[in-house]
Amino acid sequence: MYEFNHYQANINGINMHFVKEGEGHPVVLVHGWPDLWFGWRKQIRPLQLSGYQVIVPDLRGFGQTTPYSTDVNDYGWKTITADLDALLNYLNISQAVFIGHDWGGMVVWRMGLYYPNRVTAIGSLLTPFYPRRPIYMSLEDMVKINRVLAYQYYFNSDEAANNLYNNIDTFFKLIYRRWDHTNNNTLRVRDNHIDIASLDNVERDDLISESELNYYITQYKHSGFESNLNYYRTTRINWEDEENLPKTIQHPALMVTAGKDKVLPPSMTTLMKKGLVPDCEYYHIEHAAHWVQVEQPVMVNKILISWLNSILLNSKL
Repeated sequence: MYEFNHYQANINGINMHFVKEGEGHPVVLVHGWPDLWFGWRKQIRPLQLSGYQVIVPDLRGFGQTTPYSTDVNDYGWKTITADLDALLNYLNISQAVFIGHDWGGMVVWRMGLYYPNRVTAIGSLLTPFYPRRPIYMSLEDMVKINRVLAYQYYFNSDEAANNLYNNIDTFFKLIYRRWDHTNNNTLRVRDNHIDIASLDNVERDDLISESELNYYITQYKHSGFESNLNYYRTTRINWEDEENLPKTIQHPALMVTAGKDKVLPPSMTTLMKKGLVPDCEYYHIEHAAHWVQVEQPVMVNKILISWLNSILLNSKL
């Protein structure tokens, strides 16, 4: 299916699985939820062939990175960025470009705050940069402002991990869909609950092949969801950890938005454009939704390679 070189690194109390291809300036690709290193499968080879060393880990709690701790304190951004810092040390790399998608976007922005000297530049697909709020905002408060986030109530529930695990096939068929492929069965939150088991005869969308779907299913049957759902449960932890962090990103940056993403719409970048990320290039892909790097790989790869070439040429690295 996809032939890449796989490695394991004992770092920071975990055994981190990662893919590494190529030579040249390191580029670390960081996935979100419920993704894996595999979410970058269509970017790895093009970036390698463009002269970059491409490093793509399974984050703590995902895929083949073990153990699968269920302690929420293990999943704050301070810990996740420390994992990536340790991975650079393991590979004897002083500095890298970090590019993230979904929660991975949040991770790479935080790399620029926690470990600015390890970061050459930061790129994010869909996830805008937000600094720490001066006053803590709970999930309940966030949902009042943005009802689209109501699904996170469910991911914070005790039942979510088992429900998702028992319906892995249906769940991944529901979420991996092209923006213009409508489906009668959709994930709807009712009373803070998503009843996936009641959705019948969900067909696989052509955004993902049968073998690709099976890879996700196999990986999540092994890891389960209890560990990685903790990424949705660290709001208070992150707010407390980030009290003394900078409020702006001073690195060269890239922000890519997708016109059909309902959870992370382009409008969410408004705040970061007000001086929070002064050296940022913005690109927009209209005909794509949340899985933009899979749905529009040619466009995404063109943007990434052009941006990487420009910033690394300018920095003479």
